[in-house]
Amino acid sequence: IPGAPPYVIQPQSPLPDVGDATILDATTQPGFAGSPIVQLSGASTCCEGLRLAAAGSTVRGFVVRNWPGIGIYDFAGNATIAGNFLGTDVTGTLAQANNTGVWAGASGTLVGGATAADRNLISGNGTGLVLNSGSFARGNWIGLDATGAAALANGSGVSVQDATLGGTGAGEANTVSGNIGVGVTVYGSASLVQGNLIGTNPAGSATVPNAGGGIGTFASGGTLGGPL
Repeated sequence: IPGAPPYVIQPQSPLPDVGDATILDATTQPGFAGSPIVQLSGASTCCEGLRLAAAGSTVRGFVVRNWPGIGIYDFAGNATIAGNFLGTDVTGTLAQANNTGVWAGASGTLVGGATAADRNLISGNGTGLVLNSGSFARGNWIGLDATGAAALANGSGVSVQDATLGGTGAGEANTVSGNIGVGVTVYGSASLVQGNLIGTNPAGSATVPNAGGGIGTFASGGTLGGPL
């Protein structure tokens, strides 16, 4: 992309679905230095931002903001969504809401990862993250600003239905804090919520409470917590 950062891509009509397994990697843009500089704005259109309609796609290193629908919507599976700011400005300190930050709706999709470079910042949205049907979320900050020290609230943090939030490996904990509603809402009989920090900063050393409570469960089974 020519010119100087930060860059703004602002479509005037809905984007087409991503219909083949595709790598969209904004960290390759010259000037990238660890924080997203390419912004995908939905301020001039309706609906969803990136719709992943083919299995195996990757979306990395974007600011995705101001979409009236879902910022990144995966409904094909085996996608990787990592290193993005969803629902914030390019600094990660001001809300630029999507209706929903990320919707991971198919098996094998990974939102985030175990390294700082893979971490998504999912904040400032109506709903932060929806995890369904065998998808995973690891290492994300949900409801905090880019410093990790202050709230940048989603209306609600994470909805989990028959999916996995967190894990017990190094770097797999999500931090779900500072949201207006419930931090984590759990549905389904095959959900696993384990190893996360809920209502604290990422170090676990200070409170950043979710105003509506930490975890609410409507699940008929599933697992909350477990052995370390």
